[in-house]
Amino acid sequence: MRIISIANQKGGCGKTTTAINLAASLAFLQKKILLIDLDPQGHATCGLGIKAESFQKTVYHLFKEDLTTAVFPDVVIPVSESLDLIPAHVVLSAIEQELAGIQDRDNRLTTRLNQLPTSGYDFVLIDCPPNLGVLTFNALRASSEIIVPIEPSFFSLHGLAKISETLEWLKKVNGRSPRVHALITRFDKRSRLTREVEEEIKRYFQEKLFAHPIRENVTLREAAAVGKSIVDFDRKSTGFQDYMNLAIELIERGMMSRIYSESTQIEQEDRPVEIISSSNVPPSSFAIAPPQVSMNGNGNNGNGKHAAGDAVVQTESDTAIAVMNRSISEEQVEIQPAEQTGYLKDLPPRTVLGGVLFSYRNQTAKEVLIAGTFNQWVGEAMTKVGFESEVWQKIVTLEPGMHRYKFLVDGEWVTDPLNQRTEPTPYGNLNSVIEVIS
Repeated sequence: MRIISIANQKGGCGKTTTAINLAASLAFLQKKILLIDLDPQGHATCGLGIKAESFQKTVYHLFKEDLTTAVFPDVVIPVSESLDLIPAHVVLSAIEQELAGIQDRDNRLTTRLNQLPTSGYDFVLIDCPPNLGVLTFNALRASSEIIVPIEPSFFSLHGLAKISETLEWLKKVNGRSPRVHALITRFDKRSRLTREVEEEIKRYFQEKLFAHPIRENVTLREAAAVGKSIVDFDRKSTGFQDYMNLAIELIERGMMSRIYSESTQIEQEDRPVEIISSSNVPPSSFAIAPPQVSMNGNGNNGNGKHAAGDAVVQTESDTAIAVMNRSISEEQVEIQPAEQTGYLKDLPPRTVLGGVLFSYRNQTAKEVLIAGTFNQWVGEAMTKVGFESEVWQKIVTLEPGMHRYKFLVDGEWVTDPLNQRTEPTPYGNLNSVIEVIS
């Protein structure tokens, strides 16, 4: 269970919009979500069409009642099959005074969340108030991760120092601080100021910044006005696409974290992707039997004719669910390592939980995308692993069969240097080719 606070002491930066629509997007991908509205204004509650005054107990009672008393069954409201909400009421604004002088007041939410069954939810999202009071401190201390929405303006940059101070304080108190993710919201690339602030944000957060910003979109405000998430309001809007991209990237970041924190276990459990040596190139780093499949290409262009842009997310739930939740076969393919040793041997494409892990190593690249027949040659951003890492990675769910792909490195198309199997295109270039065996 991942507990994530959505926090920034500056108002108007899209915290509540992100909380509502990220929760709905994750639920759309069949993740079980608990959204906690920790803002006394109750905007996340009314933004989902819920009237908090209709319920006897709200998030206020998580803090006020005796910590040994079980209150979750009374405060959790089902919004949809995969999304639950703990609503907020204006009475929550009095909790800071009521908890004054209580020794454990900054740990009350942590204690409460520890009472949740670990198998109950995949994600707990906390919509924090626009200040750094006792409610926000409770959220940050209970969370393993924090998403910082940032509106591209001068005042947003000015507030980043305060967030850093708070996280440093948490590290001293808890011995750790939440893993930080930064998200640019209300993004309008037509504005020069927006582009300049974006560059500052990239320099400040580096690999912690989500690849896809949330673009300025009136549909998001229209959805909130009628008490619906963008998932339920308009699945053809750019707002829906942006928050689905965010949900997928958040899931991918969790997968990447598990891969690197449990690398030994992953090496024992994963199975390799079939990578076939070509007769006209040096042998691959892996030597295995040729697959019994057709090697005919489909004529997809790999020479840059296809523009790289935001990842395309299908708007039908069955397609999106299939993309993120298709179970990976447990069959093992026997593989014999060849001459390659050291760090590079772990980088060729391989199947892990959730799909195929693609890696690209480049010391100077500022942006790396992957495109292929599996995503209609629309570039999807890869994630740089680690602060000073030279490795970019992305998990892509692939159906069994032959797939052609390339990397787009700072605007230049390149084949996968660690996959020696290539195939010529009708335009005189090459695509990398892999086969996934069911």
